[in-house]
Amino acid sequence: MGASDPDFDFGFAVPEHTVHLDGYWICKNDVTVAEYKAFCHATGRAMPDAPPWGWDKSDYPMVDVTWDDAQSYARWAHVTLPTEAQWEMAARGTDGRNYPWGNNWDAARCSNSDNALRSLPASVGSFPNGASPYGALDMAGNVWEWCSDRYNADYYNESPSNNPTGPASGEGRILRGVPGATMVQTSFALPSAAGSSLTTGSASSGSVVLRARTKLPATGTRCALIAFSYLKGLSSI
Repeated sequence: MGASDPDFDFGFAVPEHTVHLDGYWICKNDVTVAEYKAFCHATGRAMPDAPPWGWDKSDYPMVDVTWDDAQSYARWAHVTLPTEAQWEMAARGTDGRNYPWGNNWDAARCSNSDNALRSLPASVGSFPNGASPYGALDMAGNVWEWCSDRYNADYYNESPSNNPTGPASGEGRILRGVPGATMVQTSFALPSAAGSSLTTGSASSGSVVLRARTKLPATGTRCALIAFSYLKGLSSI
């Protein structure tokens, strides 16, 4: 997990280290607008302010969600936000590849701004040839995805080797993915938000840290399910 090159993530993704994870599932796609609308309809929660492209595209990834929004959606759906370690395993596999499909950049495998800055994301699952080793889509490009972890600059030096869940305290929450045009041209630009952006990331680790209540047109979410939780649920049916 992480990167061996200190130039990646401006040093925030080092040192590279081995972690062991219990079994889990991760959603193949980001949460869509249609799925989030169903959550709001069921709970009475208000939709966030619409991005420039509106809320009519039901198969677009849901954006403009805060960490609290993403966490509430996951609880309603009886899943969790992935830990940073779970997200990275699902995206990079066990060989530490730079991108979900391998080590070499390929603009045809994800929604990106390689030649021109995109003003909106793509429908989820539009790039099946960019799938990760486990079949997860859009883990590079499109939108940033909230993880459950808090952020602490020293955490990689002290994190446990089994099932790390992030530091106990920290001002920001982790997002993963590589959608910023300033990163490796892998989607539309991550807008600036005064007082919200704490760090930015790199090609391989693709991390950014924002305050939990920050919402931007590039912040979305994906959910995970711990194997034990799923089996426990089955036993109670």
